[in-house]
Amino acid sequence: MWDDFRLSSNDELTINNTLCVNGLFQIASSQEVKNQPKVHAAVQNSKIYVAVDQSLVLIENENVGECKFLSFAESQIDCVFISESGKLVVCCLANGNINGFSISGNPLFSLKVNEEDIGQDRTFAGISSCNQDLYVMCTSGRMYKVGSVDEDRSLNGIDNNETLVFDETISSNAHLTRIFSKKFYNEIISFVMIPQVNPPMAVF
Repeated sequence: MWDDFRLSSNDELTINNTLCVNGLFQIASSQEVKNQPKVHAAVQNSKIYVAVDQSLVLIENENVGECKFLSFAESQIDCVFISESGKLVVCCLANGNINGFSISGNPLFSLKVNEEDIGQDRTFAGISSCNQDLYVMCTSGRMYKVGSVDEDRSLNGIDNNETLVFDETISSNAHLTRIFSKKFYNEIISFVMIPQVNPPMAVF
């Protein structure tokens, strides 16, 4: 499990014969690694997420050496989305689950695609935002829209020190709708949403 978070002790590091200048941190596995890890990472508004295999690391402030570890023992992470504010992170798992978190690690919602759209090794090709909505593309070509995700409202609840669990947050409002049902013969690898008046267009 990738759960060993270490601050970088030097401004210059050599990683796989490549110089890394001003490295912030390193993430190591506490167990033997037998396969090449699957890594996703992004920075938004000084907030960082790093996903490695079944682990999600959330860093609320890139200048502070503190992080929140989330582990999904039941499934690999297929893709991750972070909002422009950096405060909302949505993690899509290979088992069909779509989980929303604040950057501080509080759970916001948990949704799941139809059983027929869950793949054997991978379910999601990607997740993208368009016109303030979230769109999730399955590797089969079927697309879902995550609706009624009120980022400001949910995060305000956290700021007001409310105790948040999946069943008591905005999950009652957030919902998942399959908006494209055609299944493709070839697996979809990635996609991007192009804004239009109505509806937006997906290119993959």
